[in-house]
Amino acid sequence: MKLLYKLIIFLFLVSCGFHQVVIPNLDIAAHRMIRNELDLNREQQQILNSDVDYLLNELTKDIEKYAMPLLTKINKNNVAKLDAKEIQYALSDLYFNGYNKYSSVMAKYIAQLDARQLKHYKEKQKDKDKDVEKRTKDYKAKLVIERVAFFTGKLSQKQIDYLKSDSVKEYYVNRNKERLIRRANFHLKIDEALKSDIQLEREQAVKKVFTDYNKLTYEYFKSPQSTRSVQIIQEVLRMCDKKQLKHLEDKIQATKVWASYLIKHDF
Repeated sequence: MKLLYKLIIFLFLVSCGFHQVVIPNLDIAAHRMIRNELDLNREQQQILNSDVDYLLNELTKDIEKYAMPLLTKINKNNVAKLDAKEIQYALSDLYFNGYNKYSSVMAKYIAQLDARQLKHYKEKQKDKDKDVEKRTKDYKAKLVIERVAFFTGKLSQKQIDYLKSDSVKEYYVNRNKERLIRRANFHLKIDEALKSDIQLEREQAVKKVFTDYNKLTYEYFKSPQSTRSVQIIQEVLRMCDKKQLKHLEDKIQATKVWASYLIKHDF
């Protein structure tokens, strides 16, 4: 599901005026990301077309159900005051429901992978693990600062110092450590699930691994520790000046525009 959420982040980046160009081609981008992740052959790629359309149509339903109610409540004046749990829970529900559908599709293809494709998939997973490990061992406040600044514009020194503080660093480092543990366990269980010689059994076993992993992630997302991520952002927003609030308002409105357009689009 991370692949599709990367596309959602991409939509944030291009939402200002480009949503009418990007969203109709979102299926092409999603198809490319998934096939490259799994190194699918031509026949598998053709089947993937309908699966991508299914995922994106389901994603739009989930955005309408879980994200839009929150988006309609948010504005520049209250985003720093809303209950952090409410925000985190809405995002958690969106992720959980989307991931369950995504896992069904991924399980089908992973169960079909030959030795060469499976090696490619595992190498991709190792690269992701290395990235998380690097961010755990060598925490870069710059990455967090850039993400926040996208919505607020240039940050003040006070805001930057806060994001560089030991308490914020400790939160992100610990979050990555827990993610590494979950991922390591996930890899082991995928290997175990693929031992069966019967494809249907492999597919069912892989799907269960994805589902179990999603439940653990969902529980973490709804934990007080994970809610801390929203609280960190809200603390920065409470320090915003008028110029930053105007920048934030523009981003919020742009997000509402692309979300509304996405919901209306049929893939």
